[in-house]
Amino acid sequence: MELLRAELRTLRAMPSGLPIADLIHAVDEGADGWVALALEHVDGRQAPLPWTNATIGAALTSLAELRAALTPAPQAPWRDVADELRGMFGCWARLAYVVDLDPWLAVRLPALAAAADAALTEMAGDTLVHLDLRADNLMLRSDGRLIVVDWAWALRGAAWIDPALLAIEFISSAAPEVDADAWIARIAADGGIGINPIVHALVGVLGFFEFAGRQPDPPGLPTVREFQRFQATALRTWLRTSSLARDLQNP
Repeated sequence: MELLRAELRTLRAMPSGLPIADLIHAVDEGADGWVALALEHVDGRQAPLPWTNATIGAALTSLAELRAALTPAPQAPWRDVADELRGMFGCWARLAYVVDLDPWLAVRLPALAAAADAALTEMAGDTLVHLDLRADNLMLRSDGRLIVVDWAWALRGAAWIDPALLAIEFISSAAPEVDADAWIARIAADGGIGINPIVHALVGVLGFFEFAGRQPDPPGLPTVREFQRFQATALRTWLRTSSLARDLQNP
């Protein structure tokens, strides 16, 4: 219920004309009642995997539209990115006690923890960001435009956060035609930042996936740990091999 209420607050704050599913009507009966949202029907389908250069370009175009319209963030009591992600990005300290941690990561734990901590400051900003972008939160219309849905986790942070975190899927889908590093470099250039803040953010997410993937399945979500382990493997491999992350490759 609270996630629906959070999405309702976000959608009510949105200006019109954005690449989202517009709010048509909502019902909130209070603490003990129903919460229901009626959203615009998007004539399309879930963004298909693996990613292609065409769909990545469409996603970044939609995110640029959102960035322009949602900076500064609409007036509301938004959570700040550091407050939301501090616990997740602090998982590297917990991994020091994991006996089966990849040795490549184990010898770099202090540097990885420092990178994730730096990301919390680097990700600060005044843009309303989605924070939870994946292919299943994007709808591909017949005209090639990507529509962003599921705004329950929106908060205030740097304008580059959404495309940077979406790049995790460019890495993990491993499509032969997609040069994930080239797209990450473009995201950094479009955001007016260096590569390191993006690398630091991805390190923070990797620490969370490494830790969470070792936990028991949460009730009703039997596949989420498998997904987290899959993403951790892809990010770990990228961190070891990408020239963008070479600052972290020396122990």
